[in-house]
Amino acid sequence: MSLLSFQFQARGVAERHVPSVSDIENLPAANLKDGLYLILREGTERKALVPLRDGESLVLDDYKYLEVKPEEPPEYLVIRSAPDVPLILEDNPRAERDVNGRTKLYLTLSSKYVDKLERLTRDNLGSRVAVLVGGEIVSTHKIKSVIKDGRLQLTRCTDNACEYLLLRLKKS
Repeated sequence: MSLLSFQFQARGVAERHVPSVSDIENLPAANLKDGLYLILREGTERKALVPLRDGESLVLDDYKYLEVKPEEPPEYLVIRSAPDVPLILEDNPRAERDVNGRTKLYLTLSSKYVDKLERLTRDNLGSRVAVLVGGEIVSTHKIKSVIKDGRLQLTRCTDNACEYLLLRLKKS
């Protein structure tokens, strides 16, 4: 049984670009379903990532749920318009405090999606994946191992963000 720890993380970027309100308004993230999305392309400039191909969406990772906000600018991500693995849970998510007092969320995918997650992680080792909840990116992760049991752990979010995610995921 493996447990993948998804730590909220940010990557360094060379060019500083702060998105405008019109950039953000035109992003379709609110229509995207909760799930894990393979990151197809990424960059700090929207114009470098468009036009989008059929079945692709552009989302903005503004690091809203990170415990420590990076100094890097927000990052645009191109993902599929449907999740690679829907975030449909077998049981309600569980929150626990670690030894440092930080909240960790434990998620177990519905058995219906365990094989999909295993295939996604096996076929895309070294690639990045975004976790979307409520139309927002809550974290991005490098796929470092194959996940065979459907168990995920989200760490390093702020307490308010973890509480929001816990409530949001319980409703799903």
